[in-house]
Formats: sequence, structure tokens, C-alpha cells
Amino acid sequence: MQSLLIIIFITFSRAEYHIVIPMLTAPKRLPMIVYTADYIVNAYKYGHPGIVIDAIFLSNGCNGCKNPDILEAAKIFREAGINTILTNITSEDYDNEQFYSHLMDIYESIFPLRGASDYVPFGHKKFNRINYYFYKTADMAVKQYPLFDYVLFLEDDQAFYKNAFIRLKELFDRYNLTGDHVETHLIPNVPSPESDNAKGCIWGYYGKLQNRKEYFRFRKLAKFDKWIRCGDIVQCLWVDASDMPSRRLNLGRHFGRDSYIKRYDPKYYN
Repeated sequence: MQSLLIIIFITFSRAEYHIVIPMLTAPKRLPMIVYTADYIVNAYKYGHPGIVIDAIFLSNGCNGCKNPDILEAAKIFREAGINTILTNITSEDYDNEQFYSHLMDIYESIFPLRGASDYVPFGHKKFNRINYYFYKTADMAVKQYPLFDYVLFLEDDQAFYKNAFIRLKELFDRYNLTGDHVETHLIPNVPSPESDNAKGCIWGYYGKLQNRKEYFRFRKLAKFDKWIRCGDIVQCLWVDASDMPSRRLNLGRHFGRDSYIKRYDPKYYN
């Protein structure tokens, strides 16, 4: 019996976990996606025991715009042996949706009644466009790799600590696959204590991790809020409706609004 338990433990601890990564970028003043690619590759090379990135799906979040940084990021990933796919997803279907203008009128009308801040049509449409790109990119990823274990949503402006994938494997080994959590945030948008049973909502696609059950539930819920005010707030609504917890780790940092960012920051890279 003792030998059997040892065999089971060894088998479990050596299991491979397969990840697909939908990643969205757009032209920026600084080549943030190149910085992000550096950090991901640095952490992956440092150690990813039992973790396999099946593919990174890179989508350019603007129609017809030139973005040489996405090509440089793809080169960095591929030279590290990470399968990288440049998608041809555009937002034309979303941008040409006739119902959207009516919905914007509705939002503009109800915001004062809710005591909310002024309604900003540009922001509303921007967030939903981001949402659209992520949904399409993630759906493409899971269709091409149907045996995935996890979906890791990434934006183009986050740093990962060198030991990020080692710590991620530790999380996977204790992860409850029954789907009784909302999701896991690897890079909270604000400093947050680590927890396996965190309450409350965290916005942001930078480091949103979902197992199979969490992902497919998320996509079902998203059908009912296609035009939600904020791109990823569907999970915030699910937290309130279900009273389910989420997991939070601090495996890196979102640096999108940091005017002092630099490539190869030793705080994360070394």
C-alpha cells in the first residue's frame, strides 16, 4: 500500500500541464511587448518543470496598423523554442455591429441614474474591442489545442519574475480542477496578498489564468454580456453572483502605466 501511494505521488508530481496563451498587443510608444517577451522567455528558460506552453497566439489589436514590435516578440519566443502563432484576427465584425450605437445611447442615459461617473463612449468601445480580440484569440487557441489544461491571458505590458513558472507548477500541483473557483490572477493590477481563496474582483487580462472548466464557464457567461461596459468585468459579475473565490499570486507586475520601465529590469530578470 505504501509503495502504491509513493507511485501515485511521483506520477502526480511529474505530470505535464499544457498551457495556451492568447496575447494581445498594439503599437505603443515603447516596445512593451518585446520587454514582455524577454521576461517570459527568461522565466521559461530558468525553469518550467512539468509545464509546456503549447503555443502563444499573438493578435495585433488594431486593423491594418503596422506593428513591427509584434514580429520582434514572435522572434524572441520562437528562438526560445516556444511555438508562436501570429493570428489574422480583426475587429471588423465588432466595429460594424449596428446594435452598438443603440446600446451606447442606453448606457449614456442610465449612467446618471446609477450615480456613476460620466459615460465615455470611446472608453466603452475600446474596452469591448479588447474583449472581442481576446475572446477570438482564446477560442482559436483552444480549438487548435483542444487538450489544453490552462488558458493564460496576457497583455503586452507585464514583467514576470525569474522563478514564475516554477511557482506556477507548485500552484498546478495543488490546483482544484473541479471548477469551484472563478479563476487565478498571476499579476494583480494592484498589490494584493497571495491567497487560494481570495474574495472580490480584480480587473485586467494581464495574468488571468483559467483551467478548462473555468474557461468554458467564462465563455458561456460572456455570451450574456457581449456589450458589457468594461472588457473583462464579466468575471467581476460572476464573483458577485456566485460568491466563488479566486486565487491570487504575485508572479510579476503590470507595468503599462509606468513611465520608468526598462528592458531587462534586474528586479524581475535576475
